[in-house]
Amino acid sequence: MGKANTQKFITLSKYRYMFRHGGRCFLYAPLSNGFAELDEETYLQLEALGRGSSVELNDDVIDMLRCLKVADVDEDSEVNRHKFNVLSHRFNPANLTLTINPTLACNFACPYCFEGTHPSTFMSDEVEDAIVRFVEKHEQARNLNITWFGGEPLLAFDRIVSLTRKLQAIGLNYWAGMITNGYLLTRDKLEQFDNLKIRSVQVTIDGNESMHNSRRFLRSGGDTYARIVANVESAVEFAPQTRILVRVNVDGTNSNQFFEVFDAFERKKLPNVTVYPAFVSNPTGKGGSDCMYDCDAMAAFLRDAYLTRGYYSQMLFPENITRGCMARNPNSVVIGPEGELYKCWNDVGDANRSYGNIHGDITNESVLLDYMVNADYLNNAECNRCIFFTRCDGGCPYERIKKEKEGCNPNDCPMYTRHLEDFLTIRHDYRSKQK
Repeated sequence: MGKANTQKFITLSKYRYMFRHGGRCFLYAPLSNGFAELDEETYLQLEALGRGSSVELNDDVIDMLRCLKVADVDEDSEVNRHKFNVLSHRFNPANLTLTINPTLACNFACPYCFEGTHPSTFMSDEVEDAIVRFVEKHEQARNLNITWFGGEPLLAFDRIVSLTRKLQAIGLNYWAGMITNGYLLTRDKLEQFDNLKIRSVQVTIDGNESMHNSRRFLRSGGDTYARIVANVESAVEFAPQTRILVRVNVDGTNSNQFFEVFDAFERKKLPNVTVYPAFVSNPTGKGGSDCMYDCDAMAAFLRDAYLTRGYYSQMLFPENITRGCMARNPNSVVIGPEGELYKCWNDVGDANRSYGNIHGDITNESVLLDYMVNADYLNNAECNRCIFFTRCDGGCPYERIKKEKEGCNPNDCPMYTRHLEDFLTIRHDYRSKQK
């Protein structure tokens, strides 16, 4: 045992969370994102110390507490460092991030899709060239990241190829991803992904085959599930350098089907394919249907998934936040097929939510400033008082702004803040099994 020290040599930070679970004692340290199991004696000592009692701690415990940033911490500096890191990333001109919609057309007729009423607009040569000039004007940019979005972007694959070649010719470090329904993810396109630097593709599935086909069907009414799965399998062979992310929508009507899809892909043993749940929630905070998931239902799903299936989600543990939503970044832009500019892809196709155009004109400054300044958790007094402040990205700016404007409570606190003890004990069990 190390030499004993008294309380006067140590000051506990408010950034700590202690709890008991199953006869064991735990300490979570938000500033370091550290998590430790404590013996009974140390736990009782820290409880007493937190109440202001005089306590003797040995050097090993004090060293651990300091390492976890639970003791002798300059809290103001830690918070300011977090803000500085967030803002430095947010306003770094070296990184240019574009979400490009080459078309708003789609080959699906999903009844719930917010894009269903959009015109089937396709990008012109003039807009393509204007995008190239837009990128060239960012003289400090060194890295260019593109996400191809829509509509269904693969309906405009020729435009993707043409524009990619022009953007690559600028000479920046270039890479891309894509959000697609997967129906047109065919061999002829997959074989070009390496040259197009498309390193990730997200494909959505809505439950098992029957449920999916009832929701995500062709405009002609045809089924899509089998072809999407076949295309994902083809990606392993024809685009092995591209990571395929299969997003399985989970709601109150199909949650029991997630593992049907997960197991089906697991049996295929596809090395570059990841299957994960995505919860259907209510972005407005008002009303909503029974199928939508709230925070508690999401937590219950993830907890049960681990306890019954051993499925561990990264959503169960606080993140090491390096950046928030790119909508708050001035060097992140969503570009519509006619050259209209947005800050969030939820706004695409809504003329009232476009803040300008690709030629540099700002036509709706209030929308731009809403995203850049309004409802920012960095300036929110309640957020700044929270012990989880440095583990939070403030939630979705689109949802925070929408809720505030509609008079709703913009409670975008991370899910783990309401279920921390369950989540941390699952984390402890998971990490113990990895050793």
